[in-house]
Amino acid sequence: FPSHDTSAKKRERKDIQVEQYLGAIKNSLFNLFTTIPGQKILNPVYGLNLTQYLFVPISTTQAQIIGESILTGIRRFESRVVVRNINVATDYDNNQYNIYLILSVPSLNITQVSLKGVLSESGYYFD
Repeated sequence: FPSHDTSAKKRERKDIQVEQYLGAIKNSLFNLFTTIPGQKILNPVYGLNLTQYLFVPISTTQAQIIGESILTGIRRFESRVVVRNINVATDYDNNQYNIYLILSVPSLNITQVSLKGVLSESGYYFD
């Protein structure tokens, strides 16, 4: 009888599940960053009003405020992750902020997930 390596199949299935879970977290963060409080009727306090920073001159002070807002929002609305580091860098040449997040996902024993996003006049998007 041929032997079947079931451990490889289990590993592959687990890897897919982890990727799907991380994808769901990324989607949740995107929704959090792009939702204005009051937009969700059933949860009117949900969201970060990052659009309020789009038409204010770019500055390191605004970058710090954006970072604090994101940190507070993630802690409040996305309990699946822990923020390890957040850096909001000004990009004067492109009139935008580059947002770097390092997160951990304790339920999956993942100690580091890196995400990069951009906040510009077009809104927020993951890079």
